[in-house]
Amino acid sequence: MEYSEYLKLFDKEIGLLPPQIFVEMISNVFDKVVPVGSIFPYYGLTEPNEFWLICDGRDTTGTDIELATHYPQLYAILGNTNVLPDMRECTPVMIGQSDNNYDETANPTGIHSHDTYTLGEFKDDQIQEHQHGYNYTTHRDDGGTDGGQYWRYGPYTFNTYGMSSGTRYGSTTHGKQFGLNFIIKAKTTVIQ
Repeated sequence: MEYSEYLKLFDKEIGLLPPQIFVEMISNVFDKVVPVGSIFPYYGLTEPNEFWLICDGRDTTGTDIELATHYPQLYAILGNTNVLPDMRECTPVMIGQSDNNYDETANPTGIHSHDTYTLGEFKDDQIQEHQHGYNYTTHRDDGGTDGGQYWRYGPYTFNTYGMSSGTRYGSTTHGKQFGLNFIIKAKTTVIQ
């Protein structure tokens, strides 16, 4: 129902909408603001209610929450699949490519290299390809011309893979992170 239609149901004697109509109106407004398919961060371990599902990559085929059967709008939005988006260990990134291109003079803070995403596309961890240069001088530890151990003096870089001291080393590269679930709106809240 559109807003103007709700106003026709307004009870002028008591100055209110009938409770059922009020709830329907609020639900309708909410569904326009937060449509099916919207994804939000959520600090909880289970779905908050039947309108939201956790984005954990589950295949819902044959379950009591099968998307095709119980959540047809979401099923269509996801491309006719019963598999929920998998946001575990992921950071959402907007699709497309920015036009904020780097230019040494005109736009020195622009993006040097673009990584374009399409809707629903997943990309695994990566580090931008780059090089580290270093200068060193070699010296024989015994002062001789053959044999002995060579020493290198920096600056130079080293590989941190497999380091076990401290808490800031690991098998992936990332900034500070905070664990949350992501939930997707699975169906409208409009009361029929």
